[in-house]
Amino acid sequence: MDLDRVSLMASEISELPSRPPVCPWLTTLLLQRNDLVVIPDPFFTNMSSLAVLDLSHNLISSLPESISNLENLHAIILDGCEDLEYVPSPKKLNSLKVFKLSCSEIEELPEGIEELMNLRKLDLSKNQRLGTFPSWKLRMLSKLQHLRIDGTRAEVSPEDLLCLKQLKVVAVNSQYTRAYQVSDISAVPSSESEPFGIGVDQLEVPTDIDSFRLDGFNDFICLSDIPWLKDATDLCKCEVLCCNRLESIFSSSSFSEDGQISLLTVERFYLQNLPRYRVLFDGISLPHSVCFNLSILSIWNCDTVKNILPVQLLQNLPNLSFQNVVECKNVEGHNSRRSRHE
Repeated sequence: MDLDRVSLMASEISELPSRPPVCPWLTTLLLQRNDLVVIPDPFFTNMSSLAVLDLSHNLISSLPESISNLENLHAIILDGCEDLEYVPSPKKLNSLKVFKLSCSEIEELPEGIEELMNLRKLDLSKNQRLGTFPSWKLRMLSKLQHLRIDGTRAEVSPEDLLCLKQLKVVAVNSQYTRAYQVSDISAVPSSESEPFGIGVDQLEVPTDIDSFRLDGFNDFICLSDIPWLKDATDLCKCEVLCCNRLESIFSSSSFSEDGQISLLTVERFYLQNLPRYRVLFDGISLPHSVCFNLSILSIWNCDTVKNILPVQLLQNLPNLSFQNVVECKNVEGHNSRRSRHE
């Protein structure tokens, strides 16, 4: 067949032919959201040009060995294959740039994954049985730009991540502080995370990060107390979720001796599930000359907060155009579910 691209997604396919199709020019094969239980061993034998393969949301428990010989494969996507336990070695897939294997039953890294020298994106998130693996395997992936291992039992140290010089997006479990050389941070700590201060003096967040997410971190009362946010002068978006001790965003610690203000550049704050969160500014009297970039403030399920923003501080927030308050039962003057514009 002279087929170039084939999409059979969501077609209720439960079987594939046992005789391998001859498709030497096929570059894209989309089989996601079907009812496949078994893929015949020789199925990919005659697909030497295949570059993109998506088998997401099928019922397969293993992949055939023939997939290991697809040397022109650029992307393999295996998202939501909840019965998948075995993936053959991808070490021959020298062209592979995207490898997504999430929400499966795998317990170990696929053998030879460290040999994927051209890999840019590795997503192993939400594989709850995936355990810790030798850190040197990760360090070998020198071109990696996007890494997700959150929602697993594997832990990655800051030292491992700092070896990945091209890393831009990361979501991992770590028992140490989350301070990485990336432009977008998603810090997802393990349930047994150590105190934040461990190793913090040795690590810095670069000044060019523009987005930050903190989820389930319980070592600070005020967000501006986090030392490695003080130099993030390009930060535009900040998400804070499920941080049980956090009470405020700005405090006197936001102001350094040299006049710099931590988190001044943030345009969007998203605060969710913070049981002790009380105020945006805690005990601060701001001069008229200080203006924050904040334009969007969204607060969800923060039951301790009563007053979203004192009127006298509006002069310091000239760009504030939208406030969203949802399920904050003690907020004065707001219903349980209500959005309002300023």
